[in-house]
Amino acid sequence: MHEDASGPRAARNAEELRIEELRSLLARVDAAHEVQRERLARELHHKIVGSLSAAKMECDWLLRRERANDALRPRLQRLSDDLGETIQYARHLIGELWPAIVGHLGLASALQQEIADVRGRSAASIDLDIEGDVDGIGETPAIALYRLTQQVVAGCATDPPQVREARFALRRTDGNVELHIQLDAALAWDDAWLLLEERVAHLGGQLTWDQTRPGSTLIDVVLPAAA
Repeated sequence: MHEDASGPRAARNAEELRIEELRSLLARVDAAHEVQRERLARELHHKIVGSLSAAKMECDWLLRRERANDALRPRLQRLSDDLGETIQYARHLIGELWPAIVGHLGLASALQQEIADVRGRSAASIDLDIEGDVDGIGETPAIALYRLTQQVVAGCATDPPQVREARFALRRTDGNVELHIQLDAALAWDDAWLLLEERVAHLGGQLTWDQTRPGSTLIDVVLPAAA
């Protein structure tokens, strides 16, 4: 007996097609967000950081003048310090928006710096182990792994830390790059993780989420080394 064109098989095919279309849409939305982040980061760098840096240079020039008024000097120094802190914070935000550091320094150095930054302002314990050459895997998969790491360490930077202990193991294998993450917290699966999963799938990789052990989360990501 032949199955009707409108029967269960046709319904399954239509459902699979809808799921594939949704996944494709998520991938396009994610890619568009990255383009917007890059544009905004460039504008912030050129306009905000540039203007603040010029103002700080003028302030420092006044401080260096031999005839600077003694009453004015402390105010200029505070202004210079405030400008310096604002510039550093703006650069931090730019790095969050668009990780140019990945392209400039490579994935390994970018991850080391991201984790070192969080260590400096958090009570969480964060370990990173890197094995093999992970810098030549291509910009797109490198940024995907960097974004995923950012998502995890954001939980370490809360007060108190949502994640108190995080262990990252990144290694290059034949044709792939693998990231294993072990956390001492049961993270909630949310839209951010859904987008990351779809990004990994769009690049031909796989993200595995395991919470079979109470109070812990294991995340494994495998990506092709060139995408």
